[in-house]
Amino acid sequence: MDDDDATIGAAADYLNVVEEGLGTWLEAGFTPPVTYGEDGDPKDVRKLQDIIISALVITRPGPDGRFALADFQKLHGNLTSAYPAEACAALELLNPVT
Repeated sequence: MDDDDATIGAAADYLNVVEEGLGTWLEAGFTPPVTYGEDGDPKDVRKLQDIIISALVITRPGPDGRFALADFQKLHGNLTSAYPAEACAALELLNPVT
C-alpha cells in the first residue's frame, strides 16, 4: 500500500464516520448541553465547565486503565490537556478527599 492508498483509505474511513454520525451525545463523550421540555423550549442549559467535567468523567479509563471506547483515550487526553482546571475538578469528583 502506498501513501496515496493510505490517504484514500483514511478519507473513506472518515467519510463513513461523518455519514453515519453519532447516535447519542454519550458516543461523543458528552452529556447533552441542553435539555428541552415537552414544549420544545430549552429547559436546562449547562455551563461549559460542567460539560467539560462531564466529558472527562464519561471518557475516563476504567479501573483496569482501559477506555470503554478506543476514541475515548484521545478525547480524554485532549480534554485534559486543554482544560487542566476541569481535569482536576473531575478527579476530585471521582476521588473525593475524606
